Amino acid sequence: MFGALFEEEDDGGGGLNEALGASARAASAAYANIDEPPAHRAACGLVGLENQGATCYLNSLLQSLYMSPEFRRGIYAVNPEDLGVKALEEEDAKAAEKEKIKGEAEAEAGPVADPGIVKQLTQMGFSENGSRRAALAVKNKQFEDAMDWCLTHSEDTDFDSPLPGDKTEEELDAEVGVSGKKGKKKSRKIRKVPLEMQRLFSQLQLSNQRAVSTSHLTERGFDWKTSDAQVQHDVHELITLLLDLIDREFKKTDNSKMVTNMFEGVQRAQLKCMACNHVSGPPKEPFRTLLVQVKGHPNMAHTLAKDVFWSETRSQLDCDECNKKQDKQFVLVCHKLPPLLWVSMSRFDIDYTTNPISRKKIKDRFEFPLLLDLAPYVSSDAAPDHPFDPTFTMASTNPNPAAADRSVSLADGWRDVVDTVSNLRKGNGDRPLGAHEGKGGALHQGGGGDGTGDERLLYDLVGIVLHSGSGYSGHYISLIRDQALESNWKAE
Repeated sequence: MFGALFEEEDDGGGGLNEALGASARAASAAYANIDEPPAHRAACGLVGLENQGATCYLNSLLQSLYMSPEFRRGIYAVNPEDLGVKALEEEDAKAAEKEKIKGEAEAEAGPVADPGIVKQLTQMGFSENGSRRAALAVKNKQFEDAMDWCLTHSEDTDFDSPLPGDKTEEELDAEVGVSGKKGKKKSRKIRKVPLEMQRLFSQLQLSNQRAVSTSHLTERGFDWKTSDAQVQHDVHELITLLLDLIDREFKKTDNSKMVTNMFEGVQRAQLKCMACNHVSGPPKEPFRTLLVQVKGHPNMAHTLAKDVFWSETRSQLDCDECNKKQDKQFVLVCHKLPPLLWVSMSRFDIDYTTNPISRKKIKDRFEFPLLLDLAPYVSSDAAPDHPFDPTFTMASTNPNPAAADRSVSLADGWRDVVDTVSNLRKGNGDRPLGAHEGKGGALHQGGGGDGTGDERLLYDLVGIVLHSGSGYSGHYISLIRDQALESNWKAE
């Protein structure tokens, strides 16, 4: 009775059913391209980051940095104009005009490849031109058919070549250049990473959305291709590369010393003569992360004493001062500690006993304190000079209609980013961004609380990036203290 309801009847020429089927497919495709409106900011008052595929490691790190008031203030501290936002606007305008020219050329050339199919194919590693060829070859019907076509024709000599009617980048550049104002020479270097971090942080702070995307930062700041978001990396490697990149991009700006002042310490591996106290060894070296070993160590104190700040006696080495061989003490000396100390635990190891060699995760229990005192391992002379101004205030993050409207602009236009960051730099709230009150800061330094006057180098634990999984895959999350009191957590 109901079986025939979904069967097509012969209408004489099949024209009606074919037309209805085409209309249904077109409606389905149109609906698939409609984005649902973003959900509002969560009840806790904080905004999340969307996972682009395998970017949990990036999101965990970015949230940790964003929730560090000193770092957030440092990102806001440089005027977007000084980071080359005008040149970036010109670049965006040029790119938009090129896309317009390409669209007009494609319209003249005939059918257009389904953007959904093209996107899926490029995510698999096929070229843009090859993906478009495949979609057109199968008449935009099914992604699976287009993928089969790519696999069959990927070795063709013209697979990656522009389609008929396409213009080369050189031709597009020349055409855009003739239009006048787009062809000007850039007056200022574009520092895309800090610009995109300003955009992202202002979205996290002011937008009325459940989560925001990191695609502008990764695609424009990091110059990622689509497939890069599908590859997971190590957080220790990422924080090292990211701090180096920000440091380079902030050169010749008002905040050129931000990374150095916040994260950089100084250490030296040295030999000390036990007869005359003469010190020798390589020059002092800066460090921005402290890498500690987990394997073979039950807790943080043990690994710091036995593996990081360890010492040993080496017998009968030449001493330039004594002019003879003497016993020497080898030790890693920390000459300066940073205000914000990033400690990376080495939980990945190489197993050389397997064939082939494999990477494994160390899952031993390892304890670390909420308050870390480095005084037993480091001289009090290494205490950091606190470079932060505790009077800086930040804007309220309570979502309101104005903030909701502004969040849309933040995703699309640079003028709103410039205005928003300018307001955030000035601060218009009553909560300190960068101040240290009680145990809310990243670092506490001073005399011991027992009245003895012993020097202590105390660091509060303000964030943890956790990895669950194996040596080859897994998932990262972050647990972060809300130092700026921006959240609104309620007990169930």
